[in-house]
Amino acid sequence: MNKISVIIPIYNVEKYLARCLDSVISQTYTNLEIICVNDCSPDNSHLILQEYATKDKRIKIITREKNGGLSAARNSGLKVATGKYIYFLDSDDWITPDFLEKMYTAITTQKQDAVCCAQILTVFEDGTTKPLLKRNFDEKLVPYSHACQMAWSWLLKKSFLNKFSVIFPEGLKYEDLYFFNVIIRSLKEVYVINSTTYYHFENKNSIMGSAQNRTINSYDIIENLKFIYEYYKKNNKLTEWSIPFFYMPKYMLNIHENKPEFYCRLRNFFLMIKNDVLYNKNLYSKLELDFFNDVLENETYQNYKKLDMSLLATLRKNIKTK
Repeated sequence: MNKISVIIPIYNVEKYLARCLDSVISQTYTNLEIICVNDCSPDNSHLILQEYATKDKRIKIITREKNGGLSAARNSGLKVATGKYIYFLDSDDWITPDFLEKMYTAITTQKQDAVCCAQILTVFEDGTTKPLLKRNFDEKLVPYSHACQMAWSWLLKKSFLNKFSVIFPEGLKYEDLYFFNVIIRSLKEVYVINSTTYYHFENKNSIMGSAQNRTINSYDIIENLKFIYEYYKKNNKLTEWSIPFFYMPKYMLNIHENKPEFYCRLRNFFLMIKNDVLYNKNLYSKLELDFFNDVLENETYQNYKKLDMSLLATLRKNIKTK
């Protein structure tokens, strides 16, 4: 069996860490390298890590000298990973015992560079659950669904990550947005399985948990789009790959109704990419172009309020895959 490197960033999760680690060490696929990156966690997570590392020699503890956030921790894990395959797991989440075996079987039998698990179950603090995808989902839209935009949805060949220089942008939240858009565009086809389950714990105390943090961190959406644009530009992909600004309506509607600064930043980004978008209009849907032009033509926040909200609300539903 080929080795899978499981990279787990750890910060302030002493209440949930054992559950996460138990789910990994009990996997039916056993050839694992379990890389636990302690990102200067202020709680007792380091003691839990030491206890588990004593019991299971597959666990490797990496201790960062300075807190750098989720992206930096994941990148630290990538640097030392020796497995043929890479899997990212968040430390307050967990996976079913056959998760990695099912993912490995899919990636090898289908001869893929990456496979995605769409069976994501959100678990709330009161014990209730909610699937991220409805059972009768539209398979054409799965790769652009929230379920597949997270790094922990994917098992990836390390050689594939190295080939396309895929790392996480450090110092930003919503880093999965950049990671996902480089991954999804670099794949010849997307292979999705839903025969095993990832349990995503909705932790209200997490970095993304509070409404205030979501508002502040949502500015990072635009910064991630800048990173994506620069990656496409550097790799001569702007004539092949559309810039994924279709993410923005969700955040404009749900978070930033009274945030003129956010709209200003978005408009400046659109001005930056304007020539590339207009030159390659064939890559974008009419809805995307309408939204793009609306933002450019309305210079003030008051005008933004008059934009067609139904257009923005339905924009992401019109994304198709090949």
